[in-house]
Amino acid sequence: MIRRIYRSYAEGLSYKAIAESLTEEGIRYIPEKPAWNKNMVARILQNQNYLGVGKYPLIVEEELCQAAKMVQKPYTHTESKDIKAIKPLLVCSVCGKPVRRRVKKNGEERWYCEEGLKHIGMTITDEILMESIEVLWRHLIGNLQFADVGDNAGEDNPISLETIRLKNEIDQMLKAEKIKEDELKAKILELASLRYASFDTPWHNNRELMRRLRQAPQGFNIKLILEIAAEIKVSYCEAEALILKNGKVIAKGVNGNERSES
Repeated sequence: MIRRIYRSYAEGLSYKAIAESLTEEGIRYIPEKPAWNKNMVARILQNQNYLGVGKYPLIVEEELCQAAKMVQKPYTHTESKDIKAIKPLLVCSVCGKPVRRRVKKNGEERWYCEEGLKHIGMTITDEILMESIEVLWRHLIGNLQFADVGDNAGEDNPISLETIRLKNEIDQMLKAEKIKEDELKAKILELASLRYASFDTPWHNNRELMRRLRQAPQGFNIKLILEIAAEIKVSYCEAEALILKNGKVIAKGVNGNERSES
């Protein structure tokens, strides 16, 4: 299986194509994980132990390893135009903090969450990130009904992960045996401030958003994503959800099947 992954990559297949092929054939990454993703494939291709390093047996011959390296896209310290544009929207799906990008000594990019380095996988590259955002975009364009909140868009729509976090904290404080009134009041005021600031998506803004989506040209459209998205949630191995400015969430579901939710 390891040699097959190296061979497939050397022949020009993408991380995504290799992952889909392994999943379809029922080959498991580990017993409890029947579905593969691009992060798993990348992890195997970057594991030096398969080359017989130290005490590990040789699994991938040098010739095959070099063939795989030859097709790898060169890393660069320079961010692409699309990465620079989309980066301000990226937030960690675990904690809601901004997702950052840095470049390691070997020139490889590293996406991470400042709140917890284990929140985002080390093998997420610019390519993986943009491919997963494109998957979400295609799902949105193919299912526009999931993006429409109708004529009732307003304060009851989900606004941001920060709003949800504050509401959860307030709920927990209210359940405590001894309520700290000053802290509770401060949290309530903070939540009220966030919700007040979010009152920029009334029904006519939703109509404008839907009009833009219906008129969107075919193909991936970074410019339009920047106009309609409030956040893009990044999970351990990919971008997993678009949070639209009208509060709608376009997300991926279990086993790679896309889903959409309010």
